[in-house]
Amino acid sequence: MQQAIDQTVGYFKTRQGSKFVEQYAEAGALQGGSISIAEGAMRIGIPLLAAATAGAFLAGSLSSVASTQAQQTQRPSVYVVNFIKTNAAKYQEYLQLERETWKPVHQERIRAGQMRSWALYGVQYPFGTSLEYDFVTIDTYAALADAERDISAVFAKVHPSSPLSDIGSRTEAARSIVRGEVWSRIGSAP
Repeated sequence: MQQAIDQTVGYFKTRQGSKFVEQYAEAGALQGGSISIAEGAMRIGIPLLAAATAGAFLAGSLSSVASTQAQQTQRPSVYVVNFIKTNAAKYQEYLQLERETWKPVHQERIRAGQMRSWALYGVQYPFGTSLEYDFVTIDTYAALADAERDISAVFAKVHPSSPLSDIGSRTEAARSIVRGEVWSRIGSAP
């Protein structure tokens, strides 16, 4: 069962002949456990996921090229990549937590200058019960210190009636982080 994806998650550059072509994938509510990319968007295979995700994020996730280039000359970028395996019985709960609870927290962190961007990617191919992970999140920061910053005050501001410990427990029950990677920008070109 495949379903359409409804929220833009990132830009991808793909090679067509000697040119690179930018496309975007969209993600959103999933109702059956499998994912399809919206019509016209790029389909990503697992062997290309890491390269496509990194390339897409590095190439197109920053909001304004001019202002971002000025920031990049002053501050390096740090990418925290989380490879996530959902609990099959709590798949929908996990997606709901990401969309309704964690995304607003990340939006507030971005607004406050504590984070540059956040994105959730879903694996489309291959599929099956032996997949190592179902989702990847990529968090972008100006520096490692920002990635290590305590989020409890921001969480309390965004969700004043939901204790972070309760949401943390629900999140841990719905998914596991298979592995995490921290990437630091070494160089870039406009």
